[in-house]
Amino acid sequence: MPEETAVAEQTSTPGIGMEIITPGPGMFSDESWGTQPVIPIPAKAEDGGSAAAKQEEKSAAAAATTDEIVDELEYLEKQTGYKSWDEVKATKTELEQLLAKPQTPAERKFANEESKRLAEAWEAGETDKVFDYLNTQRQLKSAAGLPAAEAIRLHLKQTNPHYKEEDIQDVFEERYSVPRKPVMSSGEEQEDFDERMQEYNTRVAKVNRAIERDAVAAKQDLAKRITELVPPEIPKREQASSGPSQKELDDRAAFLDSYVKSVPKEIEAFDGFSTTFKDETAEIQIAFSVTPEEKKAFQTELEDFAKTGLDANAIFADRWVNKDGSINVRQMAEDRYLLKNRDKIFQKIANESGTKRLAHQLKLNSNINVTGSKTPPSEIKKEGDAAMLEHFWKS
Repeated sequence: MPEETAVAEQTSTPGIGMEIITPGPGMFSDESWGTQPVIPIPAKAEDGGSAAAKQEEKSAAAAATTDEIVDELEYLEKQTGYKSWDEVKATKTELEQLLAKPQTPAERKFANEESKRLAEAWEAGETDKVFDYLNTQRQLKSAAGLPAAEAIRLHLKQTNPHYKEEDIQDVFEERYSVPRKPVMSSGEEQEDFDERMQEYNTRVAKVNRAIERDAVAAKQDLAKRITELVPPEIPKREQASSGPSQKELDDRAAFLDSYVKSVPKEIEAFDGFSTTFKDETAEIQIAFSVTPEEKKAFQTELEDFAKTGLDANAIFADRWVNKDGSINVRQMAEDRYLLKNRDKIFQKIANESGTKRLAHQLKLNSNINVTGSKTPPSEIKKEGDAAMLEHFWKS
């Protein structure tokens, strides 16, 4: 049968991914031909062709995913919620600044000032004060429902905190004492006993009325004390200084910089020391000048003074502290006195030096004369004294 052979040849070479269809005995019967198309069944993933098909599917899926993301900012918004990279950078900067700041505990909130003070007292270890306050508060709040006698006792306790329980009972009995209840004795007439009993009942009723009256006032005062009750207040401890603020540091740096810049100008204006010798006949200016080399050395020392934070030890330690670390009190006293009395000391030295030198010269002049005669000191011209003294000071 040539037709059957042709069909067999067509199906003998399978296509990739297709199963081989083997003709059955009824393949060419009329019942085997229908109107529905034949759908090829994909081959199982056991051959090489199936692996290649899977790879193609993965590549197509990846390409489809890539095609979905058409814009970088759109992708950023989908993934992070930010619409631009600037927003991301700004958030990152804020986070870094927040992490750099020292974390301080959040401020606690209290229902009222009373609870705040109680919490602070408890944390400070003042537990007894807290217990006393709460116990007093509880007693005062319950005073309205107390029996009259108990309200009076509580009022005595609150108004007299130094009273003991025995003291409170003594005062209560003194104010509201009642006689002992009568007991009928043998041989006593009933009428006499009834009379004594009536007097007793009258007295007890009077005392009870007094207790009721006084209890009303006591409860009113106790209710008032609830509003006046002050919770324990603990003095706040001074918090340790966390160091100078940035503004203080900047101000300090600006001050030191201003000081360093002023040193050369002030050193240049420093010429030394001077004083004046003066008596009845003369007035002489005496000066001690500072050389430029000395000024330069002092300028360097004063500029270095700023590097030590204006620590006076950097200047005076070599004069006031001995090598063994002890204080040179004598040197310190001398320097301190000289600094405080400089002008007075200079003036006295100049006056005494001039006076003694002049007296000495007058003595020499009175004993030496080219003519061999002695000239009395009183005959020396006064106008020459000043010139002579100035000459000897300069020499």
